[in-house]
Amino acid sequence: MARAKGGFNLIAMVVAFGTIGGFLYWLSINAIPTEVAVAEEDVTAQAVSLGLFARSPSIYEGDLVAVDDVEVQSVAGAQLFFVAFPDESAYPVRVDASLGAAGASLSPMDTGRVTGTVYALTDSVLDAWAAESAFPDDAAREAAAASSTFILATELELAPLAEEGGA
Repeated sequence: MARAKGGFNLIAMVVAFGTIGGFLYWLSINAIPTEVAVAEEDVTAQAVSLGLFARSPSIYEGDLVAVDDVEVQSVAGAQLFFVAFPDESAYPVRVDASLGAAGASLSPMDTGRVTGTVYALTDSVLDAWAAESAFPDDAAREAAAASSTFILATELELAPLAEEGGA
């Protein structure tokens, strides 16, 4: 009697699949569900002087920064204002929605600290801001477009210069 070729291979394959199936069944019965705890980090803002930040704002992209000694150069509504850099150029700061209308109470020459995250300022960001009516006119959009980054402010500690000098 001649034996068919591959007969042993078929038996080994059936045993292998049976073993794997049995192991998976055993795992499904004996597995204990676990919960993964997500640790929340307390992120602190990196304190930066205005002079250091003004040298290269793009190196802080994605970072939470607290820029000290800022002076409001101009206000473009409740959502956007510009900070004066030491070279007198304007740097855009967008007020986060969580602050409500805090930007509406600002006026030029207010000084203090701005805390927020630095983001890239792209054409799509400018278009989104325009759709939200963040720009009162085309000049404000052009001033913002001159920068490659902006700060999305989550905390404003700005006061008129006279009040800050007395404190």
